[in-house]
Amino acid sequence: MYINFVVLGDDYKNFPNDPDNNWNFFTRTNMIWSYLTYLRLKEYGYPNIGFSNKIVIGAMNVGTATILGGAKFEKHQNQKETIYVVIRADKLYASTSNVCVVQSPEHSFKYKNSYYINHWPQPGLVPRKSNEHMVKKIGMAGIPKHYAVAQYQKRFEKDMSDRAIEIVQLDRSRWNDYSDIDIVLAVREFNKKVITHKPASKLINGWKARVPVICNPESTYRWVGENGKDFIEIESYDQLLSAIDKLREDKNLYHELIKNGEKKVINYSNEKVCMEWIELFEGIRKKSINVKKISSNKWQKVNFKREDLIHIMLKLFNIKQ
Repeated sequence: MYINFVVLGDDYKNFPNDPDNNWNFFTRTNMIWSYLTYLRLKEYGYPNIGFSNKIVIGAMNVGTATILGGAKFEKHQNQKETIYVVIRADKLYASTSNVCVVQSPEHSFKYKNSYYINHWPQPGLVPRKSNEHMVKKIGMAGIPKHYAVAQYQKRFEKDMSDRAIEIVQLDRSRWNDYSDIDIVLAVREFNKKVITHKPASKLINGWKARVPVICNPESTYRWVGENGKDFIEIESYDQLLSAIDKLREDKNLYHELIKNGEKKVINYSNEKVCMEWIELFEGIRKKSINVKKISSNKWQKVNFKREDLIHIMLKLFNIKQ
């Protein structure tokens, strides 16, 4: 069965096809999950796949509910059955009627028809140049408005200045560049509550970049790593400062986190993630994974739009699934 990765954009035929040299093109959910998956699988040699901005009738269509809900239809020769593989990503809601790819192992246990696949490592990642123990720059991983320290911004700036540490934003302008970063801060919230819907990307990218990572409690960080061995988990601002000071003062701990991260990261290579996707697709093709039969493709699109609406309402009232 032909696999079609559904993307957004009328100019999709002109999308760059070298993610490591065009890493900044792959900073949005649709490009990271759908188009990048197509490119990595193609590079790996997986056959009978393609991408377009349409739903191909009679094929296996892979994309987010947002993209699938807005895409037009295109027929494919000699195929009758249409299958949807929905990428949940950060969505607070996803229907369990279709096969769903989730970025958290906890969601794969919690929701039926949900399959955990690791996020792709950061394309074009530039690792830390120095092998020395020093803490002069701390990299804030992610989108600035989601940084936990934003609520302590002035205090954090002063605390870092007192320690002669420069704050660097690893946002969409330089998500790939860890060359001068000495600690990665991957903290979305200060509290004891465990976040369950996010991927472990920031931790895995830190391992790949050979930089120690400080994280908040998240189920996927705990799934792939071990607190105190390959990352440091904190729950409060005071604990954050304590962790930074510990990494400044303890050379052995600093290098131990890097060494253990390097051992772990080999399990999260492009090839390993390709194998996870292939296992899912082959399970669907060989019917070892149950797939809902679609009675109406047009009605299915309505359901995708409904999923989007439910996600918006859950986000509005800050209700997490």
